[in-house]
Amino acid sequence: MAHELTFEQIQSCKKVFDAKKFPSELDKDDGLMFFERLREAIDDMDELKQKLTEEECAEIKQSMNLGDEIDFPTFLRIAAMKFKKQEFIDAIIESFKAFDKNIKGTLTMEELRGILTDYGPKISDNEVDNLLNDLHLLNEIDFNYKEFVNNNI
Repeated sequence: MAHELTFEQIQSCKKVFDAKKFPSELDKDDGLMFFERLREAIDDMDELKQKLTEEECAEIKQSMNLGDEIDFPTFLRIAAMKFKKQEFIDAIIESFKAFDKNIKGTLTMEELRGILTDYGPKISDNEVDNLLNDLHLLNEIDFNYKEFVNNNI
């Protein structure tokens, strides 16, 4: 997955990693970083609007079978996942922007209902009500899609 990063993204990762690593006798070129600094390192990357949560850190540690230290290639794989997620979030926000006539980052609930019923698979008004209720949006006046996407994906 790290091979999907741009040169600029890799350079940004290297800069952040170098600032967080500790000197290691085992790997003098890249060094190692304590896993506990991962969250801070990812948060320091300006390109990533999404911060790394404690839950994500725990999931990463378990799924990648990591110990207390990570090397630069591992850091790149983790950063690549965050960059990919950021690209996905940005694409969803761009999709909502196509319907945002006032370019305010919000849609009226009427506009949101129209999108849900007029595009993609046809769903009934009752199904829209159930969906909005499940998302705690049923009684909202406006739908802040940027906030919603950033907080829920």
